[in-house]
Amino acid sequence: MKHILVINPGGGSTKLAIYEDETCVMSETVAHPQDEIAGFTGVLDQLESREQAIGAFLESRNVDLATLDAVVGRGGALKPVESGTYVVDQAMVDDIRAGNVQAEHASNLGPMLAFDIAQSIGKPAFIVDPVSVDEFIPEARLSGDPELPRKSLDHPLNAKMVARRAAREMGTSYGEINVIVAHLGTGISVSPHRKGKMIDVNNAHDGGPFSTQRTGSLPVTQLVKLCYSGGLTQDEMFVRLTQRGGMAAYLGTDSLPEAEEMARRGDEHAGLVISGGRLGPEG
Repeated sequence: MKHILVINPGGGSTKLAIYEDETCVMSETVAHPQDEIAGFTGVLDQLESREQAIGAFLESRNVDLATLDAVVGRGGALKPVESGTYVVDQAMVDDIRAGNVQAEHASNLGPMLAFDIAQSIGKPAFIVDPVSVDEFIPEARLSGDPELPRKSLDHPLNAKMVARRAAREMGTSYGEINVIVAHLGTGISVSPHRKGKMIDVNNAHDGGPFSTQRTGSLPVTQLVKLCYSGGLTQDEMFVRLTQRGGMAAYLGTDSLPEAEEMARRGDEHAGLVISGGRLGPEG
């Protein structure tokens, strides 16, 4: 029997679990409120804090690291790769540290967290279906501007798992069905899958519905004017679009339960934002 620590860092949480072969025997979701995340300059600056959260989880469940056989982390926005399982090595970690990634996102912490813990006990670290899985058909790359090709950055780990589960429930296999999957979290992505391939997606950093933290698609000409207004630096603009946009910008919170409570208390604006954004649970 193999004992595996699984680490899934997201924009607003770190999900942790211990598996015995394919059975989850314990799990926990550590929430990271917007004010906590805002205290860090960049995503990689969160590494130590998230490692502490993992350590607290293991200690609270009396898990001895020496009993683990492997550590699996969520794969980040790396270079475009095929769907599958990858060994995390020093080269991958160095690539992330050097900024050789397609987007600034919490998932980039997944390989680093898994590698650090696995190295400490002399066990292997892996990632599965990272954010940068690219199975686009050629026309999916067309954006309307040749210098701005659309990128395949999604939630394939979750989307492919859900598609496989749906296929099983229909008595068939993922490679035989056509399905559309919506991932609802701090980023929202909607992806069509054809015969086992994720052939298109709204990049959750660049478009689609707004979420608890991200703006999603915006009026292009107004966005250009805002960028050239002189009020924000490039880094500040990225934070505004991907961490403090969406519901957080409208209501001052990225907590959906808090926003729902505001609406229950009669805040019509909160109700409008929740309904208009078609927001799902945090993740």
